[in-house]
Amino acid sequence: MASVVTLKRYIKQCDDIIEKNDIEQAEKLENEIVSVFQKEIEGIRSGLSNYSPCMIGSTPDGRTFSAGTDVDYIADLKLLRSKLQMELEKNESYEERNSDDKKNKVFISHATKDSEYVKTFVNLLEDIGLSEDEIVCSSISGYGIPLGEDIYDWLSSQFQEFNLHVIFMLSNNYYQSVACLNEMGAAWVLKQKYDTVLLPNFDFVQIKGAINPNKIGIKLDSNADELNHRLNELKDNLIEEFSLRAVSATKWERHRNEFVENIDKITPEEAAEDEQEIVGQSQNSISKDAGILLVYAASSSDGQVTRLKSISGLAVCGGNWNFVGEEATAREESRWEDAVIELENYGLITALSYKRQIFRITTTGYEVADEIKEKFNIDTEKNPDEYLNN
Repeated sequence: MASVVTLKRYIKQCDDIIEKNDIEQAEKLENEIVSVFQKEIEGIRSGLSNYSPCMIGSTPDGRTFSAGTDVDYIADLKLLRSKLQMELEKNESYEERNSDDKKNKVFISHATKDSEYVKTFVNLLEDIGLSEDEIVCSSISGYGIPLGEDIYDWLSSQFQEFNLHVIFMLSNNYYQSVACLNEMGAAWVLKQKYDTVLLPNFDFVQIKGAINPNKIGIKLDSNADELNHRLNELKDNLIEEFSLRAVSATKWERHRNEFVENIDKITPEEAAEDEQEIVGQSQNSISKDAGILLVYAASSSDGQVTRLKSISGLAVCGGNWNFVGEEATAREESRWEDAVIELENYGLITALSYKRQIFRITTTGYEVADEIKEKFNIDTEKNPDEYLNN
């Protein structure tokens, strides 16, 4: 669906050029409008003299000739304006029917390994005018999940309580993350508005799952004109959706250009270095509780950590052991909830379902588990309390 703000912007440009009778600008704008909306407005080219086919004929002596219609760019632009106006009225009617009292938020669905790109993108959203309580982004301090909250329950509440504008930061890393695919599925089931941002070295043909590959998205390594145009559209959409103050053209171009430059500076080598740094941090600073839970989970054939809540209380299991006692206090339950969250935040385990009850150890998780097991000479046949209480 074409953006209401973008449609209004092009309608105004049509009015200005038609009033001036500027044929040269009319030709340029006609080609631009057709290019922008050809996948969003059915029959956008229909009736335009600039896109009318030539008739091929022959003379009595056998010579061929072509007779094309003279192009009237001003007339074409008037027709395009009427099509844009019809699309605008349809979209405004749709928004009116689907409006409610929920507050709007932007939810950035992304893979942890792409955090450098995501941080840069959040800076751009701030430049557009979005505030801290209007953005949900788990990789950035202040925009993530509040301390002590259950990850699944909190995310579920966000989908239910707010009008989420989901932005999928798509990459190969994204499709390798079970958590990301769960977020994609939840957004699809709940019919949330969404946009796609394709990170460098990821193309539209690679899109799969619940996302429509034919929906126009922002490709961060596309040509400059295309990228600038799509970022302009995103800015227009968010300003209208969140009732933000308009950003002056000069200020916006400066912020947008800085964003593009910063994206170009992030190289695959730097991303790999960032990933190694995270792994190193996890080995050196992981808590004893999280480390021992990981070691015992890695010793089992399924390599899973489970976190199950029931009427009788919480159970956090790794290997053959439940690390939460049968009559555990709220403090003890929080202790092992935090251990699971810690392992997930370090990328050592990944959720296998949107309920976040069963987690699988990642390749990095196994490497860290082996290192901890060897360093502290842990025998997983023994009760883990023997190591936890030392």
